[in-house]
Order: sequence, then structure tokens, then C-alpha cells
Amino acid sequence: MVGRITQVGLHQKGQETKHLDSSLQTLTKGRWFALVRQWTPWLAPRHGCNISFELDRDAVICSFLSPEGKHMVFLGISGLDNVMTLFRSGDAGRLRVHV
Repeated sequence: MVGRITQVGLHQKGQETKHLDSSLQTLTKGRWFALVRQWTPWLAPRHGCNISFELDRDAVICSFLSPEGKHMVFLGISGLDNVMTLFRSGDAGRLRVHV
């Protein structure tokens, strides 16, 4: 996991909603696990091994395990000032944070 933000954009939709997107480069080898929102009250697991990071839905938690045994977990904090933090997959296996 490269620990730097590669792009940040602030998008305003309507007059009250603002979204902040940023992305991080993920591991190219190793394993990953995520819990995605199947729909509002349900979560579903997604995982992968030695492949690029790809999610089919928005995730609430993402974790990565390198071949050396190092791990990194991302947990979005939601509920403060009506903000919901979700994770998405971007191009080239990037982890995108959507606020």
C-alpha cells in the first residue's frame, strides 16, 4: 500500500451535498478483504488474492495483507454531520475514498 493521496476532487451536487474523492495505490501482490453494502441493512464480503483490487459495490471496511504479513485496515467513520464514508475501487487497483 502506498500511503499517499494521488488525487483529490471536491464535487458539489445540488446545493447541500458535497463529495470528496481521494485514491490510494493498493498492493499488487497479497490478499484483500472488504465488506460491501448489499443494500441499506445488509453487508456482504468480498475478497481477492494476487489480483487487482476490484469492488462491485461501495464498501464500509477494506483490509489488505502483504506477502510479508503486514496488514492495513481502512474503516470509514460515518454519522458525524450526516457524512457517510465509503470505499470504492478505482482504475489500476486504486482504493478510492468517497465522502
